Formats: sequence, structure tokens, C-alpha cells
Amino acid sequence: MRTENCNFVEAKKSPLINFVKLSCVLFIFLGSFSVRARGECEPPERSKELETVNLQKVLTTEYWTAFKDTKPRQCWAVSAPLKSSVVPKVAQDDLCRTSTSLAVHFIPELSRFGEVVFKSGYVFSGMHPVQLEIDKETILKLTVIDGEYAWANNSIHDEEVRSQMFNGNEIKLQGMSKGGAVVEDIFSLEGFKASFEAAYGACMDIYS
Repeated sequence: MRTENCNFVEAKKSPLINFVKLSCVLFIFLGSFSVRARGECEPPERSKELETVNLQKVLTTEYWTAFKDTKPRQCWAVSAPLKSSVVPKVAQDDLCRTSTSLAVHFIPELSRFGEVVFKSGYVFSGMHPVQLEIDKETILKLTVIDGEYAWANNSIHDEEVRSQMFNGNEIKLQGMSKGGAVVEDIFSLEGFKASFEAAYGACMDIYS
């Protein structure tokens, strides 16, 4: 889970990370949120504790989908990248990469409302932040890193990113793998606002 501070830190293990892993596992199962590099590797084994029978899709757009879950109670909007690139290009063959997604999620019980999280599908170097750009303008760097997950530093930065996402066309995230490869993923922002609002409304319904 992200810690609310201003330092470059590693996130601590928490139910929030389980949430992200759960959602990505489900996306793999659904078949539409999986982006794989050509390197030979297998996704992590799915843990029984990450399974759910309560997942519900509440909205689908061309690029974004909103979900809700009642056990545990949480909602999220998620997208898969339009395209990805690896520098140097030869590193693409050796990069072990599983599913990739960008999500904004809500867990009211943990006071998480619209937290931005990037699942790269590869292990970050841990020494470099993930650069986030919207419409080719650098917005900020995601500095909370845990394995293949990256977060903005705090909820103020989350709000800044979301406000830009509402009005933007595309978002690019650039990270460095543990092996030193620079990886770029580009996501469309078309349909993001509708998906975000659907996820937010779904969580409000769960808690009403």
C-alpha cells in the first residue's frame, strides 16, 4: 500500500496490493487485459485468496472498463495499453512480462478514493521512478514502487493525475526494468471519465 509521504520509498505489503493483484488476475481470466512480451515466462500462480465470485462489470467502453466487487468491497476502472515499446529493442525478447494495466480504484473502508496504480507486468529496477506523461507533457513521477506496481506519492498527486486524465487523450508511463530495459506503455484516455464515474458510483451504491 502506498504510504502518504514525500520520499522515494517501497510500498509495504497490504490488502491493497492484494486488490491490485486480484484485479489483474481477473483481467487475465477475462482475456482482454493481458499484454505479453515475447520473452518466455509464465504469469504468477493464482492464489486462492485472490479469487472472487462477486465480481461485476458495471460499464465497458472501447478502452476502459469499470468493475465492482462486494467481497471484498471495492471498485475500479481499468485499461490495457494501446501499445508498448522496449529500449533497447533486443531486450524485448528477454523481458519476462505478464499482464499490464492502468487502474484507478476505490476502497472506501480504507479511505481510498480514486487511487492511481500502474501494474507494469515486469519487475521495476526500484532505483528509478516511473515517469507519467499525458499528451506528451510530463505530469509527475510515480515514486512508490513495489515489484511490478507503481503509485503516485500521495492522494494530492492522485487528484492531479486524475484531473489531467479527464481532459487528456493519451497517457504514457515509462519505467525501467530490473534488468535495465526502458519500457514505455501508452494508454488511451477515451472513455476514462465515464468509467471512473461508473466505478465511483458503484462503490457509493455498495456502501449506501
